[in-house]
Amino acid sequence: SLSSAASPPDAADAADDGTEGLLAPMGDGAIKQSKSGDVAVFLKLVHFCEALLPALRPSLLHRWLHVLLMDLVTRASRAPHVSGFAKLLRTLLQTCARCSYFDPPATSPGTSDAAPAAASEAAEARAVAGSADCNRERCYSMLRAYLVSLLARARRLKDELFAAVVNLLLAAPLRFVGEQLRRPSPPLVELLRHALALGHAYLPLALTALSALEKWMAELQPLLQPHLPALLPALREYLTVDASETAVASARVGGALGDKVGRRMLERTGNRRKRRSREQHSEEERLQARVVQLL
Repeated sequence: SLSSAASPPDAADAADDGTEGLLAPMGDGAIKQSKSGDVAVFLKLVHFCEALLPALRPSLLHRWLHVLLMDLVTRASRAPHVSGFAKLLRTLLQTCARCSYFDPPATSPGTSDAAPAAASEAAEARAVAGSADCNRERCYSMLRAYLVSLLARARRLKDELFAAVVNLLLAAPLRFVGEQLRRPSPPLVELLRHALALGHAYLPLALTALSALEKWMAELQPLLQPHLPALLPALREYLTVDASETAVASARVGGALGDKVGRRMLERTGNRRKRRSREQHSEEERLQARVVQLL
């Protein structure tokens, strides 16, 4: 069953969520449905949020972010094999990045000769900001611990869950990324290198990894610089691969399919397959152009 609160609860209540949601965890870490059809509803909710939240103004979600993040981290920790939680967290972290939630702009201090009314308003504003900062720090501490645990087990995951976790980790706040890059051999850099290597077989993963690298280069270049030698070979492979190879492979698969199902089906699906091949070929060319520009 789905439920929503009428007003955002306090941060102290955010981590105290029940298990009466869509998915209830069992003792062995697996999950079960609390009602028939809950999994289908949950997946639709994930897709809805992925489409809706990026289109909203970040200011509409700003006061809810610590509540949503802490609740989702709690649920994701209790059900670590549910990729939907990782997808929801990634969508929220992208919203956090748009409004610099974990790196808020500094506020200018008030002057000592301000009017009494203005001074009172400024004091109240500072009190509200202090409460928000406290919630933000508690949220970041909880999120950081969860992301560190994900880094430790990400390489052991497979298929959709692996892709969802990698997408989440590469969308981590710059504050977290900077902390990781200060380490001698950061697991996050190794994960990025692994994602680039796997991106040849799964183009969306390559695009996500390259977008993360571009962002880190723009915002954290001094910290990233010592780790670039480990990433350059993975980037070079994208320049040595012909962008048309995937289209040729798709054509071969299509030919084999035609031998099995006959010429009639091949004629019906041929145009659609060619169109998909051209789109993928163009996407790979744009990816190569981005790699050249990055280098």
